[in-house]
Amino acid sequence: MEISRKKGDAVIPPPEGDDVFINPRNENPLDFIILDLETLLFIAKPGISPKDKARAKYTVEILKLNARAC
Repeated sequence: MEISRKKGDAVIPPPEGDDVFINPRNENPLDFIILDLETLLFIAKPGISPKDKARAKYTVEILKLNARAC
């Protein structure tokens, strides 16, 4: 769910629910993401739950961890 507000609107906390983004302050990213040494890409750690796999993929995508600078 995208959350945004207009300038001057009151600041309200986001709706309650499960985190989608891996927060390194609360969680160890290595529990979710590994570096595949064959492809040199960050991937979801094998054997994690489908929910955690989706969180890992989302985090990699948003942070552009697999983007290459040319």
